[in-house]
Amino acid sequence: MNFVFWGRFRSIIGLMFQIPKKDTIYILDAGKDRKEIIHTIFCLKPLDMYLLNSKGEIVEYHKKVKPFRIIIPKKEFRFLIEGLDLKEKDIKNVIDYLSSKKLIR
Repeated sequence: MNFVFWGRFRSIIGLMFQIPKKDTIYILDAGKDRKEIIHTIFCLKPLDMYLLNSKGEIVEYHKKVKPFRIIIPKKEFRFLIEGLDLKEKDIKNVIDYLSSKKLIR
């Protein structure tokens, strides 16, 4: 699995107008825990989405979110993990990656 990490500015755009690669996990960093609306407007494929807080804990997840949908998270999150057909072991690998980069406490 490959990781693509996007910081604050690039994370605003995310996967709009792109076709995600099957073997890639996209990590969008909001910079700090916050409650932000997520949308799949202009996304070209249904996406799996996991929301992680600053501690690396899964606070919410959504499977196969279709294009042109809006998600209003119930809890604050820092990282939005997106990809196609994500599994729990993929998210564990993301948490390990974020930990190695010292991005989670």
